[in-house]
Amino acid sequence: MANEFYQVLELSPQATQEEIKRSYFSLVRKYPPEKDPERFKSIREAYETLSDAKARENYDSLQQNGEEISELTNQAQEKMSEGEWKTAIPILKKILVFLPTAHQARNQLGICFTREQDWDNALKVYRKLTRDNPDVPLYWSNYGATFKQYAESLPDDNPKKKELYQQAREQFKKAIDLEPYNSEPYLEISRSYTDEADYTRALSWTERAIGADGKTDFQDFEALFYICIIYLRSGEFDKIQTVAQRIISLLPTNDEDIRQYVAAKFYNSGLEIAQIGFANGNVELLKAASSFFKAAKTFDPDDEDTKRLKGKVDQIIQAYEKLDSLKEDSQISPGFYNLAAFYLASALNEEIEDADTLLNNIINLIFRTNQTNIINSVRRIKSFYFSIYQLNESLFDKIEEVAQERASKPSFFGGIGKLFGF
Repeated sequence: MANEFYQVLELSPQATQEEIKRSYFSLVRKYPPEKDPERFKSIREAYETLSDAKARENYDSLQQNGEEISELTNQAQEKMSEGEWKTAIPILKKILVFLPTAHQARNQLGICFTREQDWDNALKVYRKLTRDNPDVPLYWSNYGATFKQYAESLPDDNPKKKELYQQAREQFKKAIDLEPYNSEPYLEISRSYTDEADYTRALSWTERAIGADGKTDFQDFEALFYICIIYLRSGEFDKIQTVAQRIISLLPTNDEDIRQYVAAKFYNSGLEIAQIGFANGNVELLKAASSFFKAAKTFDPDDEDTKRLKGKVDQIIQAYEKLDSLKEDSQISPGFYNLAAFYLASALNEEIEDADTLLNNIINLIFRTNQTNIINSVRRIKSFYFSIYQLNESLFDKIEEVAQERASKPSFFGGIGKLFGF
């Protein structure tokens, strides 16, 4: 498709740099990465090319160079848009045979090699691109991204990993030298340090990204949000809300769309973290998810989904934190700790082997003691361990009811399991 990048940004080939920038931020709000990652990727690629004067000149030149090259270019772009990187490679090579100075095609070839994890060929492409076009920051950034992705593909104990990250940072710094106001290379350096668990340097480079253009405004949202990701990785969940307050101070007044976009960004991240936390029975991840939900409520306090999920996550966290106290509480009859642990595991989606038999044994253990003690235990759990009571309110109520029935009828010897439906 001729002039595809302009069409992606909904612009004409005569668009000014200001129009390109304005269209990009408008489309990113409309198609954020968490909602439409493929569309966002296309928008980002088009913007990175058209916002750089040299890269745009090369792209425009390639679009105008003959019918055969245009046809090959269209084929390559179509294959790339479909994720058929391997198929696009020979097409791009053919373009370069016809037009060796087609730098945009060479850049796309580098992208394809990177996606195929053909690291040697990808690095070879970017060595040539940066040598022939040392003043194009996009090519230095892509060169750095290739080193970074190569590092990410290796296991943590591979000694080559550290060297590759350092090489990536060197290329990103060259892009920064050419375009110091562009925050993306700063963020890439930050991400490389985050991958190495060097959170202090990661935070430092993210703050540099925020101040890259000499001002702090809503365009710095992605960098600020990434600080939340760093705090997530470092386990400093309590600091996430502080970042949310920083973001609030940058929001345009009376722009409800932007507030909802920011709220959705925090909510979707919280949801993803919570799902992983539930799947792995990881309470620490649930605490992180709660921090993201809390931030989402800051921007959209009336959203019912956020309220509901935050309430569920917080209740499970509170139950988990109360479990040890319940175990040590001498006023709680035997068996209730086991019951709480059983339903907490269930709430965290942990697999429980032969769950019905285990639950039956726990109930029988509870009813081996004095009925008055059982009644008092349930009431104490309601009063002092309410989050545990909430794990299964109806069952706790049923235990109290059966204990009262047995206390009032000492001759009552009905099977406990049958009374509870198992």
